[in-house]
Amino acid sequence: MTPAGSRTALESFLTFAEGGAAKVPQSRTDIAILAAAAAVISANGERNLTIDEVAERAGFTRMTIFRRFGSREQLLLATYSNELRRVIDAVASAADATSSRVERAETVVLQLISGAVTNPIFQRLAQVEPAAIVDLWRGKEFAGQAWGAGLISRLLQDENLDDPLNADEADFVGDVLMRLVVSVALVPEEMGSAPDMDRATYVRRVVERLLPS
Repeated sequence: MTPAGSRTALESFLTFAEGGAAKVPQSRTDIAILAAAAAVISANGERNLTIDEVAERAGFTRMTIFRRFGSREQLLLATYSNELRRVIDAVASAADATSSRVERAETVVLQLISGAVTNPIFQRLAQVEPAAIVDLWRGKEFAGQAWGAGLISRLLQDENLDDPLNADEADFVGDVLMRLVVSVALVPEEMGSAPDMDRATYVRRVVERLLPS
């Protein structure tokens, strides 16, 4: 699968997982508003986000925010979805450089962990509003665990791999590996703060036990 092909497939998956609920940024105004919302959450957390603060930071009026996104809840969903699209770009690029299921699983998991532990929004919420992360992981409108598990599953079923998994196997492995991502991202003391090679070795050992040759 080409990089463009992976990105298109994963974008399609993201749209399906969101149920079409989130607004895809299409203009400079949308992009500026989402960047402002992300900055506010990174600085103050989700609970303290107000439309007034986002509007001031973005340089637009409250009415512009509501006209573009409809509500505070939809703005939050769009902001998180926009962050996930950044993850998709990184995951797609990394996945395209792999040819075996073990290598791909390891690469995707490491990329997802890296995306979480280096993301200012995730880190801020983990510090001051862990309940918001739990809501994101098992929410009604968007469930991060199911989304991530499905993403991993789809990538492991890629027919261009030398040894792709069938759907049932891929779904199981995807679920387990996404739980690993969450565990390492939320409890980084033993793993996230270690050198990348140590983290990679740990993930590799888990993957090899899930996907024996």
